[in-house]
Amino acid sequence: LLQAMMLWYSWNASLRANEDAKACEKRHASLRQEYLELNEQLSHFSSSHISIPHEFSSSAAEPLSSSVPEPLEPAAPFAAFTLVRGGDGRQNYQGYEERSVKLHSVLANTSFDDIAFHEGNVPDDVIRHLQGTIRVRFVDARDYGGFQLPRFIKLRKWRQPGGYRLGYKHMCRFFFLQWFHALRRYRLAMRIDEDVLIQELTVDPFAYMELQKGAVY
Repeated sequence: LLQAMMLWYSWNASLRANEDAKACEKRHASLRQEYLELNEQLSHFSSSHISIPHEFSSSAAEPLSSSVPEPLEPAAPFAAFTLVRGGDGRQNYQGYEERSVKLHSVLANTSFDDIAFHEGNVPDDVIRHLQGTIRVRFVDARDYGGFQLPRFIKLRKWRQPGGYRLGYKHMCRFFFLQWFHALRRYRLAMRIDEDVLIQELTVDPFAYMELQKGAVY
């Protein structure tokens, strides 16, 4: 619901900005499609979903795919997750391996799934090695729409000065929208990037959150 509201306010803000009519119309169409896609995803979270405001309720909307994959089946109540950059050899995963060893050490008494989302660029031998060394579960982010262009987006032929690369935009979109559905069956999920080394914890973060009545994140 919060994400939908943010898209709604972003659309309103774009109308107030000093844009010419053509640019504003394109921005509106893009945000409208993003809103429809989010509404489709939210319909899988509960029996009731967010209704589309009148401004977005055009009969010309392109039908959205209903083939949303099932969320991951938890092996533990909690999840710690990251998005790995990928690479051809084990040397590309040394930082991630060290991160995971540290994580499992400081949370040795906690039952959690360590999940590594990726773009489909992690070799099988690396996966086997890491699964044999640390307790980790690799998940292709593309199964949940990650790192794929929505069909209503058209790329420019060149990047704007100061603009971000496409891969960075995909990463932002994945962490803003798409991982929620993949991990929705866990009671709590904690993002720990692959270059973060936790040396010590004075409290179990999952247990602490469980004790905070009404806390959701």
